[in-house]
Amino acid sequence: MLKKIFFYTLSFILSMELASAQAPGYAFIAANGTYTAIVGTAVPLTYDGSPNNDDGIAVPASAVPIGFTFNYNGTNYTLIRPCANGFATFSTTALATGTDTWTNNISGSAATMRPMLALLWDDLDMGAGTVTYALSGVAPSRVLTIQWNKAKWTYSAANPGISFQLKLYETTNVIEYIYQQESGTVTNTSTNDLGATIGLSTTATGVNSFLSLSDATASPTVSATVETSTINTKPATGQIYRWIPYCTAGATLTTGEKIS
Repeated sequence: MLKKIFFYTLSFILSMELASAQAPGYAFIAANGTYTAIVGTAVPLTYDGSPNNDDGIAVPASAVPIGFTFNYNGTNYTLIRPCANGFATFSTTALATGTDTWTNNISGSAATMRPMLALLWDDLDMGAGTVTYALSGVAPSRVLTIQWNKAKWTYSAANPGISFQLKLYETTNVIEYIYQQESGTVTNTSTNDLGATIGLSTTATGVNSFLSLSDATASPTVSATVETSTINTKPATGQIYRWIPYCTAGATLTTGEKIS
């Protein structure tokens, strides 16, 4: 009897661990499109309580209103917080004083930065550009666009090297990253600054808590176990990385299960 109790308890614990380590439920597609710049509302970026275009992030009080209810990985959100360093987080908790946002570690980033969408997470600098947002369309097909216009890659670069946009789609809950090359070069000069991460994460950490792209080409591979944080090649102008949420089951039967 004790052996049976131990077996079922162990099985339950293992099943809970596997459930908590579930990778983000998204299919990935790389596509070609058009980068269309927006004129939007500027996002205040602060770091340790002061305006900062290098490592700054929108504090909870300055979070961007999505404009509709957006479902990310099974949870509904109405706010999102972009960071100068090429990511946006759905977290509503402020970063602790002195916490860096530039060390791209999508598999183990701080809880206050998760869940996150990493469009081009590196030690970027928005001093020569702006982070803005705009809502377009009509319900139930609205789109929120957040734009990082003319980002230096990285803080030590002389000129802006890349612009990019995050698009969140109402109803379908599709996510898109869209890029435009600028004239500046990719400047990674230190051991703490080896390149960028492109992907997304859940609220958990570790293996299966993220999806990471292998590179910034037209056909990158996606991994939930191997994080790539050394991307040093600009995505092509008009390159789209699209994340499509998997359908949810409408029944619990394992035979002939209905998909909504």
